[in-house]
Amino acid sequence: MTTNPQRTHADLVVIGLLLVGVGMAFGQWWAPQAGPADTALVFVGGGERARLPLHVDATLEVAGTIGISRLQVADGGIRFADSPCRHKLCVRAGFLRHGHDAAACVPNRVSVALTGGNRSYDSINF
Repeated sequence: MTTNPQRTHADLVVIGLLLVGVGMAFGQWWAPQAGPADTALVFVGGGERARLPLHVDATLEVAGTIGISRLQVADGGIRFADSPCRHKLCVRAGFLRHGHDAAACVPNRVSVALTGGNRSYDSINF
C-alpha cells in the first residue's frame, strides 16, 4: 500500500531554512575573498578627501554635511569610530580590512573604500 505524503507548512519552512543556511555557508566559507587591503580612500560628497595607509595607526576627523565623522586606522584596518548620523550604521560596520571593502555614513556623505588585496577573479562577464 502506498501513501501520498502531503507537504505541510512546517516542511516548507524547514526547506526554506536549509536553503538559506546553505547560501550563508557558501558566502562564509567558499566564496572568494580579497586579501588584506593596503590603502583606505576617504570620500566626502563624492570627492576624494584623503588616502590613508593601513599599516600606520591614525585618527582622522572628516567634516561632512551634518557634522564630523571620526575615522580610526588600527591593526591594518579602518573604521568609523564616531559619526553624527542618527542610526550609526557606519559605526556598527566595524573594521574594514579586505580589499574592496567599503562603508559609508550616508546622511553625512562620508564614505571609505579599501584598495589593494589580491582579487580571486580577473573579470566578470554577463
